[in-house]
Amino acid sequence: MPFFNRLTSTSTLAAAMAHRVGAELVPVHVKTTGIARWKVFVGHPLAKGISVEATTSSINRELERQILE
Repeated sequence: MPFFNRLTSTSTLAAAMAHRVGAELVPVHVKTTGIARWKVFVGHPLAKGISVEATTSSINRELERQILE
């Protein structure tokens, strides 16, 4: 899978499990804002009903976005 325009080995486990049970994947990340202080960001659900590979690619793109932020 591409990650920051480089091919990487990416696990498809999260996408495969969500696909198997019909669950939505919702991106969440936590940012440290100070000593014992955090801010939680919850994104929009990733597209549902697409292939495991396409979902894994969506996960990678979301992770890229979070890192750049």
